[in-house]
Amino acid sequence: MWKCPNCDELIPDSKNVCAFCDTAKPTGKVAGGNYCINPKCSEYKIDVGNASQKICRKCGELTSVGKKIKDMT
Repeated sequence: MWKCPNCDELIPDSKNVCAFCDTAKPTGKVAGGNYCINPKCSEYKIDVGNASQKICRKCGELTSVGKKIKDMT
């Protein structure tokens, strides 16, 4: 079983998407620096590999760095 990072429901390991909120199953690679902050993205909390990238290439939402910059303005 895995716990959905968006709604906290327990989902069977055989499922790759939460049946309750459609959030993708986490891959286990938690970001240490810059990562996608969209819980519905398959790249959620996975390091984007570029410390200055502001937008997730997969879903188009802000990365953690992009959100910090937006919050400062």
